[in-house]
Amino acid sequence: MSDLHQSQLLNPAWGAQQEKFTIALPGLFLNARLPVSPGEFLETDEAGQSTVDLNALLQASEPQDHITSHVQINTLGLGWSLANIRFSLWHSVKVAQQLDYTRDFLTLAWEGNSAFIGQEVDFGPDFQVVSWSEIGLGLSHKAGPVSFGFAAKYLNGIGDVSTPSTRASLYTDSDIYQLQLSTDYRVNTASFLSINDDDQLEVVSDPLSSFGFQKGNAGWAFDAGLAVHLTDKLTLAVSAIDIGSVKWDRDVENYLSSGTFTFDGLEFDNIFNRDSLNFQDAVDTLDQLFEFSERTEAYTTPLPTRVFAGATYQLNEKWQFGAVFLAESFRSLSFSGVALSARWNPIPWLGVGASWASRYNRSDQIGIQLLASLGPVRIYLTTDNAGALWSPGLRSASNARFGANLRF
Repeated sequence: MSDLHQSQLLNPAWGAQQEKFTIALPGLFLNARLPVSPGEFLETDEAGQSTVDLNALLQASEPQDHITSHVQINTLGLGWSLANIRFSLWHSVKVAQQLDYTRDFLTLAWEGNSAFIGQEVDFGPDFQVVSWSEIGLGLSHKAGPVSFGFAAKYLNGIGDVSTPSTRASLYTDSDIYQLQLSTDYRVNTASFLSINDDDQLEVVSDPLSSFGFQKGNAGWAFDAGLAVHLTDKLTLAVSAIDIGSVKWDRDVENYLSSGTFTFDGLEFDNIFNRDSLNFQDAVDTLDQLFEFSERTEAYTTPLPTRVFAGATYQLNEKWQFGAVFLAESFRSLSFSGVALSARWNPIPWLGVGASWASRYNRSDQIGIQLLASLGPVRIYLTTDNAGALWSPGLRSASNARFGANLRF
């Protein structure tokens, strides 16, 4: 949807050909990837309550699994043209989450160490939940067949919890069942979590609790995009989004565990209760095992960065076809995906479309698009996995984006 104002958030060059003054109204972007579909491990009892079938979850898990999600709330934006330059200004709040864990970690957490007698098992999970608010200023310009754009974004970190080092292994002696834990594990947190004087975990703030800006926890990010109009119908484009980082220097706490620890008489299978998941009990057990020391050192986290490359072909006034490649890097993991799309404009104020996408090792994602103009109001809706709306079995990977703007 390169003719939509909000497309500049994915490629700043798309704004170069837009002329009208635009007010971007609030919008929402949601993206999630689960290693298994919820329908594979969630059960509903007679009272209508959902419960987790742990055995089914373990059987469906891969040796190494990942959970990722992104939320972006676009609160307000503006776009206007001056001379040959298009300006855009906006405010957004973003949350990114990633959890990287092994099947052995799940087995150890829910079944205890009985399955690993006489073995050393690596189980340290790698995770991050980061939230930030941004104000962006974008510039775009068209020179002949080439459109290019650039955006600078001032960031204010809302909160972060992350693990820059994750080595943790447990050995259970086969004769005396003594536990030996070896660690080089660190948890950094800023404004999200804290341990009080009673050694209990407290949530300091919610990832979406602050839409404003506070002192400290600042950073910068940049977007860049290019579009080449090879003919009146064919356009090639490439962009890079969220190249930057946040330095956390306010309300920072670091928890470090490094060394080899030996335990007698500690039952590791109490980390989770079999009938319910008690997060505080799990934290208490982990704190007892890891013997964390505390510090208050500032640290920096890079943002999830995405690169897009694609092409659009405008067959005629009613039909447009497109293809896009996405590469995303978040922490130590990289993901990629491809999509093909077609959009039909049966009447000037209405566009509907469909897409096929392959991402996160799934090639069964069929999406839908809607773009409607009602006077000065433009409404858009797009999802790459429409089946997730009615089929729980397809919800392991999907995203959706919707919002509106006013054009004058």
